[in-house]
Amino acid sequence: MATSRIPIPRNGPDLSKHRPKAKPYTVIGRIPLDIGFSMGDMVNRSPQHTKAHMPTFNDTTLQSAGLPAMQLKFGWPGYEKYDFTETVPMAGKSNGQIALAIAGAYAQFFAKALRVPGSDSKFAITPSSPWCLGNLTLRAVHHVCSDIFMAEIEYTPHPRGMMS
Repeated sequence: MATSRIPIPRNGPDLSKHRPKAKPYTVIGRIPLDIGFSMGDMVNRSPQHTKAHMPTFNDTTLQSAGLPAMQLKFGWPGYEKYDFTETVPMAGKSNGQIALAIAGAYAQFFAKALRVPGSDSKFAITPSSPWCLGNLTLRAVHHVCSDIFMAEIEYTPHPRGMMS
């Protein structure tokens, strides 16, 4: 059975409230991660599983920004007004370690989003919606500005009963 992959739209963060870091940094743009399995697997399995299946696990491309941590903004449609943000440490971490932390941050985001109403019914995060870590894949990280980053994620529908 073929499955289709659907990119989740990202709505950019409101940068008017963000002050740039005084320390110099480099905007590194889009860093592809293409892990190939769900964030649910990343969160629920050992880090060694991700390392074994992510050829670029030990790359340190994300460190080239020169930042100790990123402010990961969640531009999930319908939840922008809540300005969900998680701090993800970057110093001394490989791309794979940062990807694991991003998956963990998404787990926290989903837990918070379940408690508030979203304004876009198509992307509302509810116990009965199709949106869960088990069918979302982390494809890339985008360095927006300063220490602000956003994840590029993709939805892959699973057969009924296969979501986690």
